[in-house]
Amino acid sequence: SEQRYQLAITGVNQGVWDWDLASDMLFMSDRAQELLGREAGPQVRPRREWIAQWEYHPEDRPRVRQALADYLHGASGTFEVEYRMLTRAHQWVWVLQRGRSTRRDAAGRPLQAVGLCIDIDRRKREETQLRANESRLATALWGARAAFWQWHVPTDALTLSPMWFAMMQYTR
Repeated sequence: SEQRYQLAITGVNQGVWDWDLASDMLFMSDRAQELLGREAGPQVRPRREWIAQWEYHPEDRPRVRQALADYLHGASGTFEVEYRMLTRAHQWVWVLQRGRSTRRDAAGRPLQAVGLCIDIDRRKREETQLRANESRLATALWGARAAFWQWHVPTDALTLSPMWFAMMQYTR
């Protein structure tokens, strides 16, 4: 049923979209609009009207443009890109847009596309925090001139830090 479908989409933090490239009309579910930081409104509008209200993070704009160009020119059968959007609350949130063609013309160009808008903000923030923590650890170990190694006995795998190689005057 429609209610069950809506519950499932909301539960997995996703919204759906459907783009008719011939008319350039884009359907955007209420949940997709919310994930993109906008209040729910008319669900079908020309794509340019949707884009006019979206604010992409400046660092992400080239990646979004390239992914869209690759898709529209048939270089890719799917459309997939991660980027940050500015919400009404003036916060940048990470989303993943993933879609594919459901109809193509004789030259292989997409005529109809459907897809998902997925909230990946928590994952991206955790990845960023992990990279920062790893960088701080590497800096602290290097500054302390501390080397480490790890031996996984069951597999006999040995992991050696870059400082270990430097201190032992070995190369990798």
